[in-house]
Amino acid sequence: RHTVTYAAPCELMQEPGLHLVLASESGPVTVLVIVDRQVGQARMFSGEDLRGVLRPLRRGTLAVVGAEGGLVDAVAAELAGRIEIRI
Repeated sequence: RHTVTYAAPCELMQEPGLHLVLASESGPVTVLVIVDRQVGQARMFSGEDLRGVLRPLRRGTLAVVGAEGGLVDAVAAELAGRIEIRI
């Protein structure tokens, strides 16, 4: 279970979206929901100190980014089945 420390609507790729930051024992995890832009399949990405995952949603894409890969994967798996986009 994670605590939401930030939540706000945002624009991502010229589409409406949602930006969340979750607090965890391993540090913050950023969650972005991009509406009406969909990746074909889940994919991982990484940078210098960050790791992330993109997962398709019914009407968009879920992006989860954080410092610990296992936590990123777990949060993405948990949220992907729970997010329903309604506009």
